[in-house]
Amino acid sequence: MKRLFYSLLLLSQMSVCHAATVTLPRAEQFELRAATTDNQPGPRYRILVALPDGPAPAGGYPVVYVLDADLVFHSVVETLRLQSRRPLATGVLPALVVGISYPEEDDVILRRAVDYTPTPAAQPAADMSATMRSAGGGADRFLDFIDKTLRPTIAQRYATNPNHQVLFGHSLGGLFALHALFNRPQSFTHYIAASPSWWWNDKVMATEESAFRRQPDAARGRALLLTVGEFEQSPSRFSDNMPGGIATLTRRAMVDNVRALSGRLITMPGMRVKALELTGENHLSSLPQAINRGLRFALEP
Repeated sequence: MKRLFYSLLLLSQMSVCHAATVTLPRAEQFELRAATTDNQPGPRYRILVALPDGPAPAGGYPVVYVLDADLVFHSVVETLRLQSRRPLATGVLPALVVGISYPEEDDVILRRAVDYTPTPAAQPAADMSATMRSAGGGADRFLDFIDKTLRPTIAQRYATNPNHQVLFGHSLGGLFALHALFNRPQSFTHYIAASPSWWWNDKVMATEESAFRRQPDAARGRALLLTVGEFEQSPSRFSDNMPGGIATLTRRAMVDNVRALSGRLITMPGMRVKALELTGENHLSSLPQAINRGLRFALEP
């Protein structure tokens, strides 16, 4: 009986320990509101920031801006901290990570569909939710928030390097990264577009790309990494379980679009372009590799 009592006591103590809150070291969060437009207050954003372990270098920390921070902020931070412990051995510099997310009470699916896209979807399909079909077109306003509100706030609060600024986006976030590159290439030095949703409105993106390529000087000193998973277009044993099945993969042509886009942009003078096709990965399983390879691409010493 005594042994049973102590066993139950130990289990209760373990339960209490497991309920403790886990925090990310050297990280903080705060809220920012976009600028007022048409006498209406701008939307609110939840900003997550993680500092490197060591002091800032003389020129300030490089900064990695991460979209969809509610999903990937912790992954980016821990991947970066692990890789940057020995920069000369790993080829990755320590950097400040800034995640852009939304207040918990907001509809994240709706807000990202608005913020990350230059227009509503060109051809809303059955595999898209009703929310996605009706959203889109806020990319320029969101880019204004980043350029005019968020980046100045980060520069004021932390020691940052204005000449080493990285934007990371996946899926619709990857589409936004390309929109930012084509329209305001000087906003960032490095753009990482992981599995970009070019299909959202390919005619609009093609127009933006053409205008960008007609201004080769705008690309000088910029760097772009494109990533895509093999099974984002090729059939796999999971294809039938996604909305629309293989027909969706074929229609979106994620791999073909990345190949074609990188082939066109790689000829621009003064711009570094790299494309990675990730073997055996799908739209979501490719994300950890995109984070890992993207950090190495953008933060080499």
